[in-house]
Amino acid sequence: MGQIFCVFYALLGISLTIIFLKFVSNAILRPLSGFEKYLQNMEMKERQIRTYTLLFFLVTGLSIFILLPPLLFMHTEGWTYKEGLYFAFISLSTIGFGDYV
Repeated sequence: MGQIFCVFYALLGISLTIIFLKFVSNAILRPLSGFEKYLQNMEMKERQIRTYTLLFFLVTGLSIFILLPPLLFMHTEGWTYKEGLYFAFISLSTIGFGDYV
Protein backbone atom coordinates (compact mmCIF):
# COMPACT_ATOMS: atom_id res chain seq x y z
CA MET A 1 0.00 0.00 0.00
CA GLY A 2 2.87 2.36 0.81
CA GLN A 3 4.45 1.87 -2.60
CA ILE A 4 1.21 2.80 -4.37
CA PHE A 5 0.92 5.92 -2.22
CA CYS A 6 4.54 6.80 -3.03
CA VAL A 7 3.87 6.58 -6.79
CA PHE A 8 0.84 8.89 -6.60
CA TYR A 9 2.64 11.25 -4.24
CA ALA A 10 5.60 11.41 -6.64
CA LEU A 11 3.30 12.12 -9.61
CA LEU A 12 1.77 15.03 -7.71
CA GLY A 13 5.16 16.25 -6.52
CA ILE A 14 6.73 16.07 -9.98
CA SER A 15 3.80 18.00 -11.48
CA LEU A 16 4.03 20.71 -8.84
CA THR A 17 7.80 20.93 -9.31
CA ILE A 18 7.37 21.45 -13.06
CA ILE A 19 4.86 24.24 -12.40
CA PHE A 20 7.19 25.83 -9.83
CA LEU A 21 10.15 25.70 -12.21
CA LYS A 22 8.02 27.30 -14.94
CA PHE A 23 7.27 30.26 -12.66
CA VAL A 24 10.92 30.52 -11.62
CA SER A 25 12.10 30.47 -15.23
CA ASN A 26 9.57 33.18 -16.14
CA ALA A 27 10.83 35.29 -13.25
CA ILE A 28 14.41 34.86 -14.46
CA LEU A 29 13.60 35.42 -18.15
CA ARG A 30 11.99 38.84 -17.60
CA PRO A 31 15.19 40.53 -16.41
CA LEU A 32 17.14 38.43 -18.88
CA SER A 33 15.31 39.96 -21.84
CA GLY A 34 16.17 43.42 -20.51
CA PHE A 35 19.77 42.31 -20.12
CA GLU A 36 19.83 41.11 -23.75
CA LYS A 37 18.42 44.44 -24.95
CA TYR A 38 21.09 46.26 -22.96
CA LEU A 39 23.81 44.16 -24.59
CA GLN A 40 22.30 44.75 -28.04
CA ASN A 41 22.35 48.49 -27.41
CA MET A 42 26.06 48.17 -26.63
CA GLU A 43 26.41 46.77 -30.17
CA MET A 44 27.86 43.44 -29.12
CA LYS A 45 28.06 40.50 -31.48
CA GLU A 46 25.28 37.91 -31.30
CA ARG A 47 27.70 35.25 -30.08
CA GLN A 48 28.83 37.48 -27.19
CA ILE A 49 25.22 38.22 -26.28
CA ARG A 50 24.40 34.48 -26.19
CA THR A 51 27.50 33.80 -24.08
CA TYR A 52 26.71 36.51 -21.52
CA THR A 53 23.06 35.48 -21.43
CA LEU A 54 24.02 31.86 -20.76
CA LEU A 55 26.44 32.92 -18.01
CA PHE A 56 23.76 35.12 -16.42
CA PHE A 57 21.26 32.25 -16.48
CA LEU A 58 23.73 29.71 -15.08
CA VAL A 59 24.93 31.98 -12.27
CA THR A 60 21.36 32.89 -11.31
CA GLY A 61 20.21 29.26 -11.36
CA LEU A 62 23.23 28.06 -9.43
CA SER A 63 22.66 30.75 -6.81
CA ILE A 64 18.95 30.02 -6.39
CA PHE A 65 19.11 26.24 -6.31
CA ILE A 66 22.55 25.38 -4.92
CA LEU A 67 24.23 28.29 -3.10
CA LEU A 68 21.31 29.96 -1.25
CA PRO A 69 19.49 26.92 0.24
CA PRO A 70 22.43 26.01 2.53
CA LEU A 71 22.04 29.40 4.21
CA LEU A 72 18.42 28.52 4.99
CA PHE A 73 19.45 25.09 6.28
CA MET A 74 22.09 26.69 8.51
CA HIS A 75 19.40 28.67 10.32
CA THR A 76 16.56 26.14 10.33
CA GLU A 77 18.46 22.88 10.84
CA GLY A 78 21.60 24.09 12.60
CA TRP A 79 23.83 22.57 9.91
CA THR A 80 27.12 23.91 8.64
CA TYR A 81 27.18 25.53 5.21
CA LYS A 82 29.02 22.48 3.85
CA GLU A 83 26.33 20.11 5.15
CA GLY A 84 23.60 22.30 3.65
CA LEU A 85 25.43 22.48 0.33
CA TYR A 86 25.81 18.70 0.30
CA PHE A 87 22.11 18.23 1.09
CA ALA A 88 20.97 20.71 -1.58
CA PHE A 89 23.15 19.16 -4.26
CA ILE A 90 22.28 15.55 -3.40
CA SER A 91 18.55 16.35 -3.18
CA LEU A 92 18.33 18.39 -6.37
CA SER A 93 20.51 16.05 -8.41
CA THR A 94 18.04 13.25 -7.53
CA ILE A 95 20.79 11.12 -6.02
CA GLY A 96 18.98 11.50 -2.68
CA PHE A 97 20.93 9.28 -0.30
CA GLY A 98 18.55 10.17 2.55
CA ASP A 99 21.35 10.51 5.07
CA TYR A 100 20.18 13.96 6.26
CA VAL A 101 16.45 13.30 6.45
